[in-house]
Amino acid sequence: MQKFLTKKNLIIGGIALLVIVLLILLIPPFYDAYYSDNVTKGVRMNQIPLGGKTPEEISLFLDEEIAASKIVAIFVSDKKIDLDLNSAGFAIDKEKTMNTICQM
Repeated sequence: MQKFLTKKNLIIGGIALLVIVLLILLIPPFYDAYYSDNVTKGVRMNQIPLGGKTPEEISLFLDEEIAASKIVAIFVSDKKIDLDLNSAGFAIDKEKTMNTICQM
């Protein structure tokens, strides 16, 4: 009977083990990205993490963002003007934003 633990067999076993470990580490993120309706991890809007959320959760989040008042302070000389971006015509396009976020 020949020795099983030869240098060649140890190298082949080590490479096989490395390949298996890499597959275990790499498959879940790709699976999440391609086979899940949830938003890919790492996606943020206004520093709020959206990764892992469903499209329904994203829709509710965008409704809240659209409804929230966005006030920007503008200073001209020594005068301060508070400008509401929503009333000035700046708004989130919910459909485009949903499509962009959910395709990431």
